[in-house]
Amino acid sequence: MAQSKDFSNYLILAIALILILTIGIWVIVSSRFIRKNEESNVEREKEEYYYELDGQKPSLSDTTSLKEGDEAPDFRLESIGSKFISLGDLKRKEFLLVFFNSQCGFCKKEMQDLVELARVGKEIIAIAIWGDEKDDLIEFARELGIDFPILIDKNDQIAGKYFIKGTPTNFLIDKDGVILEKHRGYAPRIELERILGL
Repeated sequence: MAQSKDFSNYLILAIALILILTIGIWVIVSSRFIRKNEESNVEREKEEYYYELDGQKPSLSDTTSLKEGDEAPDFRLESIGSKFISLGDLKRKEFLLVFFNSQCGFCKKEMQDLVELARVGKEIIAIAIWGDEKDDLIEFARELGIDFPILIDKNDQIAGKYFIKGTPTNFLIDKDGVILEKHRGYAPRIELERILGL
């Protein structure tokens, strides 16, 4: 009787150990699968956060472009307020140059953060590309409460000078007109704050 009781106890213990091991293995395998899935989602989001006019997948590692330390190409464009602004007008201060398109969902999302950052004193200039019309941009600015200049690159000539392949694309430019940093694709608020030194 005692042996039978001991055997039952061992059997219960063995089953408990098997259950614990099974649960442990399941947790490890699940966590690895979740981590891999999250990494895959991050890579996919990098592409989704970058709007291209022709619908092609963006190459975030494209080397045919401007880089940190390059002189920012000059521009002179009309704003939605009918004022002409050039790079020379801005060389007295550091500013963020933002290339966007009003049809780009992540541009709109980023603009909402840029509006708040402009209100704490950061200099921001936006350039609308890929066929954005003045009236549409005026409505876009009104809807989002944008009070920093929006310039219109009617023929995408400036976008070409800056090698813009997709939007949003941002350049931090110093007071001497030198590119300090470039960011391609949607920048979350925390990343914008880092770029702008907040």
